[in-house]
Amino acid sequence: MIEEEFAALTKNNESYNGLLNKFFLSYMKEYRSRFDFKNEGEFIDYLKDNQIQTFKNEVVKSYEEMEIANFLFINKINYEYEKNYKINTADRKYSRYRPDFYLTDYEIYIEHFGIDRKGNVPKYFTGKNGVSAKEVYNDGIRWKREIHKKYNTKLIETYSYEKMEGNLLEKLEKQLKAAGVVFNAMSRNEVWEVIEKNKAYELKSIIKLINTFIMLMKSNGFSVEAIKQVNVKELSGYEKSRNDIFINITAPIYEAYNKELINNDEIDFSDMINKATKYILEGKFNKKYSYIIVDEYQDISLARYSLIKAIKELNNSKLFCVGDDWQSIYRFAGGDVNLFVKFDQYFGFTEKTYIETTYRFNKSLIDLSGKFVLKNKGQIKKKLKSFDDNQDLSYELLYGDKKSELTILLKERLNSIPPKSTVALLGRYKDDLKFLLDDNFSYRYDPHLGKGIISYKKRFDLHIEFLTVHKSKGLQTDYVFIVNNSNGKHGFPSKIEDDRVLNLLIQNKEKYEYAEERRLFYVALTRAKKHVYLLVENNSKSSFIREIEEDNNIKVAKVKAINCPECKKGELKIRTGPYGEFYACSNYPLCEHTEKIKVNNLEGQILPKEIVGNVHKDKEKSLVIAGKK
Repeated sequence: MIEEEFAALTKNNESYNGLLNKFFLSYMKEYRSRFDFKNEGEFIDYLKDNQIQTFKNEVVKSYEEMEIANFLFINKINYEYEKNYKINTADRKYSRYRPDFYLTDYEIYIEHFGIDRKGNVPKYFTGKNGVSAKEVYNDGIRWKREIHKKYNTKLIETYSYEKMEGNLLEKLEKQLKAAGVVFNAMSRNEVWEVIEKNKAYELKSIIKLINTFIMLMKSNGFSVEAIKQVNVKELSGYEKSRNDIFINITAPIYEAYNKELINNDEIDFSDMINKATKYILEGKFNKKYSYIIVDEYQDISLARYSLIKAIKELNNSKLFCVGDDWQSIYRFAGGDVNLFVKFDQYFGFTEKTYIETTYRFNKSLIDLSGKFVLKNKGQIKKKLKSFDDNQDLSYELLYGDKKSELTILLKERLNSIPPKSTVALLGRYKDDLKFLLDDNFSYRYDPHLGKGIISYKKRFDLHIEFLTVHKSKGLQTDYVFIVNNSNGKHGFPSKIEDDRVLNLLIQNKEKYEYAEERRLFYVALTRAKKHVYLLVENNSKSSFIREIEEDNNIKVAKVKAINCPECKKGELKIRTGPYGEFYACSNYPLCEHTEKIKVNNLEGQILPKEIVGNVHKDKEKSLVIAGKK
């Protein structure tokens, strides 16, 4: 119903469609400036994880550049991104000049400078030859101004502090109009056609976020007006503005949903819980209970807590709860892990008993998953031990440069699994399996079991299922494959489920980044009795995978694996230019570091000639072998 109402409003309501356009243009991606980051690598990870790209699908170097590009695009101002300046200005000090934007119909250049009002640069910028980073960067600004003055070309300047102050596009528009640039703004429908065509992924994301927001509103008993008050009282600046637009997008859908329930004389599950609590508090229900027993208490919502508390206080009942805060994964349904972690604060003195022996998996998986989940200091510290003394390594990361390569690796591992084993393929979302299936697999969804059944032609003896990680909770199989370990909105961790707008509905906000997604990943890791495999696309590693690699000394053995000395996150790859071969960062164009090739750069080992030769034959690839060093 929510998706249908969204589609109807988008199609028939002009002001609603205008709100959506504004949200997609300026608020769909999370804005963070370079000044928010400790180093270049973290900033590049942010750009990649949030897929900061223009409506023309250009990879740009900041959110601010994306916003400028999209502004030009929707006003039908033709531009080229980082086009070489018309004069070759390269010398010993400066490389070939490539201004950020070139307006092809006006011969106007736009440069966006990453400085604050005092000319300061982000802390991680580096100086040169004893000159500070601030001086180096501002010297570059002066050089660019002199170039334009020397060759009589028009330059328009924008600055990071304008975005921080909320007037970047307004000031840009004034400068462009003063320079004679004609604006031919797309109509509301034209903009929406671009969004539907090029941003279908994000469109799906916003619908899912609206659905989650409404479910949390219902489960926690919030009205639209109450949420607006929280936003005004607690927030300011960019986040407040973003939340305000999102609330106005969600409000009519929320109202239509409730109206539909009333018209059909129905209530949903949240209504059921809230009405039951109300009846108890009003004395309309007086059945006596001596004991209240709650399983899976880590997923309790505020509304359900209120119901339990009302029953307990009415009868002075004894309360017994069982749960595991490491597996609290239902925030989208109202689950609040703080009701578990801070149990004493809600119910008073409590006796606690810890169950710390697992009968499912061995020590290596305990070490991997335990270390991972306890990065969040807000989780209750437990020391798990295995009933099984097996010390074998029970996890493996499988790497591929393309998704088709991951399919090959999946089949190879399935071929090696013992006869009649049980296998679970786990995805963050229900669509995650699509890219893995080829003609060797058949898939059918069983609505009674709530899972997908998979047949693999070469191994009909295996019992293979596909489930989302949420669906897998409480289950176990011999072998597990986690199939989505990518970054992006629908990656793992999911950027949708962790959207900051949801904090408006949560009283005890978790401060640790991706706290619930971390617990969900822990659940995925611990469904296997024998072995867990993580399928990893090399060019789209999630932050969780990068963390596991670093913390567990997992290496991807490859020809030439030199870390980029500038961004610290990318690797130097062999590229070919007009003057021969050189090394460039794998994060290009976000990181532009290059250096000359040195013979001793080929890893700290002697490699066979055929491997070294292959590198030079195929300069876009590197030999990838999954393994742990």
